[in-house]
Amino acid sequence: MFRSVAGVGDSDYRGPMYFIVYNNTCEPLKFKKGDQAGYFVVIKIKTPPIELLK
Repeated sequence: MFRSVAGVGDSDYRGPMYFIVYNNTCEPLKFKKGDQAGYFVVIKIKTPPIELLK
């Protein structure tokens, strides 16, 4: 069993994206080509306009 570590990316970031996994066992993790090991979720967050106060 392994777990992934969540993170947050900026909306203007255009570089490569990676994810980190942590192995909870003493056995080595083995991934074969095509294995699903993680996923990204893209969520649009609307922010209200900011009103400057005097």
